Amino acid sequence: MTYQCPRCRRTSDIGYCCGVDLAAMREWRMTPERVRAVHVLARGCKGLDEEAYRLRLRAVGVESSKQLSRVQFRQLMNALQRLPDAPKYTARKRNAA
Repeated sequence: MTYQCPRCRRTSDIGYCCGVDLAAMREWRMTPERVRAVHVLARGCKGLDEEAYRLRLRAVGVESSKQLSRVQFRQLMNALQRLPDAPKYTARKRNAA
């Protein structure tokens, strides 16, 4: 198996280059934990509804959070973090007596 070094871009069969263990490196992907982090931030902390959430996804170029690349994930998370937080509480309805 051949590996490509992320630093110097050379290919190697030995799995070690520029101080990086190339055999241990895995391709980045959206894990269930990352999807959950996006949903918690967008819906829980920022209070986005479904339509606003989908617009934010389309702004980085995807239809679903599972399709995010590393760069798109970072862009989306940065954009969501810049939004103001949703109120922590909602007013209770008073009993009309």
